[in-house]
Amino acid sequence: MEIGAPSQAILFVTNESDKSTDFAMRLHDQKANEIIRQVPYSTTKLLVTKTDAQKFTFFVNKRKWTVDVPTLKQRNAMILFDGQSRPKVIYGSQSYLQAAKPILTNNKLISTPQKTLKYDGKLFFDSIAAIPFKPSKQYAKAIISRSNLPIYSNQKKGRYDGTYISQTFTGENPEKPNGIMTIVYQKGKELSTNNLSNGVNYYTKYFYNKWGLIDSIQQLYNSKWTYSTIYQYLPHTILISDAERQSVSIYHLNNQYQLVREESIHFAYQRMNWIDHRYN
Repeated sequence: MEIGAPSQAILFVTNESDKSTDFAMRLHDQKANEIIRQVPYSTTKLLVTKTDAQKFTFFVNKRKWTVDVPTLKQRNAMILFDGQSRPKVIYGSQSYLQAAKPILTNNKLISTPQKTLKYDGKLFFDSIAAIPFKPSKQYAKAIISRSNLPIYSNQKKGRYDGTYISQTFTGENPEKPNGIMTIVYQKGKELSTNNLSNGVNYYTKYFYNKWGLIDSIQQLYNSKWTYSTIYQYLPHTILISDAERQSVSIYHLNNQYQLVREESIHFAYQRMNWIDHRYN
C-alpha cells in the first residue's frame, strides 16, 4: 500500500508471524474500533482503517519510508502518518487514542458559529440526569440475566469465584510465558483483569453498585490511568459514556430487556450510528 502527502493515515495492522495473546488482539480491535467510530468517513485526505496489508510505503515530496509489518516488534500496532514526516509505529493499544489525537483533531468537523449542533452533548446528558430513575434489585437482576446484552456478556453468571491465571507460550521459548493473564471474580462478577504481554501491562478495574450493575470501568496502561467509561441506567435504556462525555453508546431494551437497538453518538464529530435487532 502506498500513501503520499498531503494525505494522512491511521492504520491498524497485525503481524501474523507474532503469536501473542488473544487478549492483546481483542484489546487492539477494541481500541481500533473506538478510533474508527470517531471518524465520519475515510477520504483522500484521511484514511482510517484496519488492513491486512503487510507493507506500506509513505511519500513526502522526495522522501520515502517503508514499513514492513512482519518485522514489527509486536503482533498488533497502529501506524500514524501525518502527511509531513516519517510515519510512527505505535505499540500498546491503550495509547492509540492519545497518539492519534493530533491527526483526529486536525480532521475534526467544525460547525460554523451560526449552525446549531445536531447532537449537543451538554443538553443530552443534562436531559438524562433530569430523569428520576434509580435501578432496583429486580431491574438489576433482569439486566444481568440477559446474556445477549454485550455489556454483560463477560459476566460468568456466578460460575466463577476467585483468581484465575492463564499463561501463553510460543514455540520459540516453550518454557517462559510471553503472556500472563490474571482475572479476579467475585460470585461471577469480574472485578479486574491484569494482562502482561510482551513486557506491557494492561489493567482493567470494574466498579459495581449495590445491586451488581456496572457503575464504571477504569483502564490502566503500565499502571497509568488512561480512561474510564461511565454507566447510566434508565427504565429501558443503558448508556455508556467516556469520562469527558465526548461520546456515548446507547442500548435500547424492550419490555423483556432484550436489546433492540444500539446507538453510538460522537458529539465532537457530530456523528451517529445505529444497529437494530429483531427477534422472532
